[in-house]
Amino acid sequence: MVFVSPLITTKGDTNTILGIEADNDQVLAKRLLDQYPIEMVAVSYREGDTVWQCRFSAIAATREKIYSTGTYNIDIVDQVGRGDSFAAGFLYGVIGENDLQTGLDYGVAFAALKHSFPGDFNWCTKEEVEALLAGSRPGVQR
Repeated sequence: MVFVSPLITTKGDTNTILGIEADNDQVLAKRLLDQYPIEMVAVSYREGDTVWQCRFSAIAATREKIYSTGTYNIDIVDQVGRGDSFAAGFLYGVIGENDLQTGLDYGVAFAALKHSFPGDFNWCTKEEVEALLAGSRPGVQR
């Protein structure tokens, strides 16, 4: 019986809520897949030394494969809504495009762009996400 799929989380949230720790996101994803009846897990990751800049990326895993995406270097206006933006982009790709890699890429790009808006609402468009994914300019720019 599957109650949740996909599971979208972070290392910190997984530790706080489920008490599961791991050295890295891939190990965490494998532990979650082994311990729970889920089909896929996505783990987003934010790393940074200041509140003004960070690096953002994610992985996704099924029992058969681990997917990864690029890492974005971000100048932060506001972080609130980053997780919701990641989930929205991820679900768009997984459900709307029926492709886990597309979901992972859209999730990370949508969340990266969210950092450039004040408040918790993400105002960017699909075209902006696709331009960021195309990589025509380095970093996240608005």
